[in-house]
Amino acid sequence: MPETAIRAFFEPTFECLHKILEHLRAAESPCLPVLCGTPPPKGNNERLRDVIANEPHFVNVAEQMKVSLREVELTTPRLRFKLWAVMQIMLQELARERGVPFIPVPTSVQTADGFLAEDYWSEDATHANGAYGRVMLDHLSAELNLIGNPVDHG
Repeated sequence: MPETAIRAFFEPTFECLHKILEHLRAAESPCLPVLCGTPPPKGNNERLRDVIANEPHFVNVAEQMKVSLREVELTTPRLRFKLWAVMQIMLQELARERGVPFIPVPTSVQTADGFLAEDYWSEDATHANGAYGRVMLDHLSAELNLIGNPVDHG
């Protein structure tokens, strides 16, 4: 799938984010907004299939369509990863355009192939779990300390 097609698909989603960052930057606040990366996609299709089979939304859709969740074709892990990677690039570009820091996801939550490590999966199709949240909070804290505090306490 061409990157330009992926960008065109995600661009409407980013319009709102542009406005939010513009509003935050214009606010009379001593805080600098920060954009952070989103959790990587889940790469194990067999486990993902198990998760989806227990997710009421997907179960209902499958029942309405009279299909088996065990047999429907899932997006390939490679395509899911490409979609995610392009989104991360777009987030980084937006941060640069708006003059705010971008903090990517730490590699410690990823597999060697870049997918979300299974220890950090929530029991739904797309989200990460609380353990991921704790790692991400520690990562954000460390990165923000490196960036420094832009507030002048003088």
